[in-house]
Amino acid sequence: MKPLESSINISQQTVTLLGAGVYPSVYWRASNIPAYREATGKLCELHLRARESEAAWREYEDFLNAGGEYVPPTVWLELCRVAEERQDFERAASEYEKTCEDHASKREALLGKDQCRSDFASID
Repeated sequence: MKPLESSINISQQTVTLLGAGVYPSVYWRASNIPAYREATGKLCELHLRARESEAAWREYEDFLNAGGEYVPPTVWLELCRVAEERQDFERAASEYEKTCEDHASKREALLGKDQCRSDFASID
């Protein structure tokens, strides 16, 4: 089975989501954990692009539970915002910190760090 492609055709978003949703379960049943992690990561990104934040969060949790670690900074920042929307502020702060640690030299991570400082200054 070939891995998911990185490019996403937004005009075929629903079809892409339906098709991509099959991959994780196939990889899981085949005990192909690395492919499962990749598929759940890509599916998480697709859900974010479709503005399906709860579905994206579930895929992210599955990704982490399967040992996933690397998430592109733009995706990670979107997931941080999802945690904020869910009013899980401690988790959002934790995710912002991870983003900053893993992507310290990336522009998006620096913006996220500033966002984290301003949004969560009142929590301390």
